[in-house]
Amino acid sequence: MSPIQIQIMIFIYLHSPEKRKVSYLAEEFNLTKSTISDTIKTLEQKLLIKKEFDQEDSRSYVIHLSKKGKQLTEKISLFSQQIQIPVDRMNVDDKESLLFSLLNIIKHLNTSGVISVQRMCFNCNFYSSDHSGKKHFCKLLKTKLADKELRIDCPEHLASKAV
Repeated sequence: MSPIQIQIMIFIYLHSPEKRKVSYLAEEFNLTKSTISDTIKTLEQKLLIKKEFDQEDSRSYVIHLSKKGKQLTEKISLFSQQIQIPVDRMNVDDKESLLFSLLNIIKHLNTSGVISVQRMCFNCNFYSSDHSGKKHFCKLLKTKLADKELRIDCPEHLASKAV
C-alpha cells in the first residue's frame, strides 16, 4: 500500500462521516480531488472501503471502511503503540512540554505553508492566550486550559482568520 492510502484509511478510521468525503480529504492532505479520487478508487478495488452515496447528489459520497479495511487499519495503526510506550513512561511535566513543543512545531509548519489544515487550539477562533503564550483559554468552553488539555485534532475547531 502507498503511504497516502495508509494515511487516508487511518483518517477515515478516526474521523466522523462529514470529514470522510473527497473534497474534505483533498483539503486535509493538501492534494487535488483527482488524486484523492484515484486513491479512493484503488482502495475500493482492494475492497478496503465502501462508498455511501448522497441521495440528493449522486456525485457526493461518504467513505467508510469495509470490515477488511477496518481490520487492516487497526493492524497498520499499531505503530502508534510503539510511540505510546516511551510517552507513557514520561512524567506529567515532560508530557505537557512535549505536547506544547509539538503544537508549536505544527503551528509553524502550518503558518509557513508546509502543511495545510490543522484543527488545533493554536489556530482556532475560540482559542486565546496571555502575552507569554503560557495561559490558555477556550472561548467555546469558557474555561482555562492546562497544557495537557490543548488539542491537536479538535472536532469543534473553527479556523482563526489570523492563521
